[in-house]
Amino acid sequence: MLTPDTDWPGLAQVYEYHIKRQHTQTGEITHYKQYGITSLLPEKASAEDLLKLRREHWTIENKLHWVRDVIFDEDASQARTGSIPHVMAALRNTAISLLRFAGRTKISQTLREFADRPKLAVNLIQS
Repeated sequence: MLTPDTDWPGLAQVYEYHIKRQHTQTGEITHYKQYGITSLLPEKASAEDLLKLRREHWTIENKLHWVRDVIFDEDASQARTGSIPHVMAALRNTAISLLRFAGRTKISQTLREFADRPKLAVNLIQS
């Protein structure tokens, strides 16, 4: 973690993040470095705090945004004007939240199940 010598307004810290990934099929290990910036002062956010924030961000990214983008195909949506995109995003978030609160972790599998038996989806909403 470095304290930058810059005039960039609000910039308090720059950090380097090391990633080690092992390919599950080949066993090949790859090393990556990523860099981040934050307006949090070192007194307010230690290296451990920044790591926790980074992991929490990716939890949200993987559990919500990825599901919206890939499973619900949000990026291909034709709704682009007025408040419709916001309403559709809220509906997708609500659907994902309902499924997660019901203990469903495999969203795409659950959606296929509900497509085959819509009464299951209605029962989820009523419970």
